Amino acid sequence: MTFDLALANYPNIVYNDPSKVSGRRGLLKRKKMALALSENKVLTFLREARVELKKVVWPSRKQLIQHTLVVIGVSLVVAVILGAIDILLSLGLKTII
Repeated sequence: MTFDLALANYPNIVYNDPSKVSGRRGLLKRKKMALALSENKVLTFLREARVELKKVVWPSRKQLIQHTLVVIGVSLVVAVILGAIDILLSLGLKTII
């Protein structure tokens, strides 16, 4: 693996001495650089996520309860409709067969 290929995935790193990135020590340095970059990305992601969560307008307790009841109600209505369709189709198939 050449110097260019080793750091091709990390364009933000400038490494002027290719001899330091070869051999066993070079492999260790590459792994450390990759780990540092991945930790940087994780920390950056967590910071950005925190900032975005502060922008969220959370529903009030009343809205939350109302929306939850709507979801439960719609789910029950759909369940009854699908159950009725299932029973009707089952009866229809039994009469045919």
